[in-house]
Amino acid sequence: MPATRFDFIVDQGATFSRDLVLKSNPTTVMNLTGVTVSSARLKTSYDAPTATINLSTSITPLTGVIRIGLTAAQTAGLAAQKYVYDIKILLADGVTVVELLTGVFQVRPGV
Repeated sequence: MPATRFDFIVDQGATFSRDLVLKSNPTTVMNLTGVTVSSARLKTSYDAPTATINLSTSITPLTGVIRIGLTAAQTAGLAAQKYVYDIKILLADGVTVVELLTGVFQVRPGV
């Protein structure tokens, strides 16, 4: 299954925080017990050899929530430009990696 594409826009110097709610069907949240985030990073391009910055992550297993974020200081340190990002999780089996989300992460200049 391909990752869902979603684009984010954040202003330099602003805190960025989003909750991703994973559902097994439209009405049931996934139990994320044993799941870890294996990748949550911004890069200047898909083929860039290294990440520009890693997003902070936390998981609330029983509510199916993965929180991603950057502090105000971190966004202030990013150049105003478009980056690409991906969010991948490692399932509880310890083997299966699933790419959940990918897209453009645009940082707008501060005023």
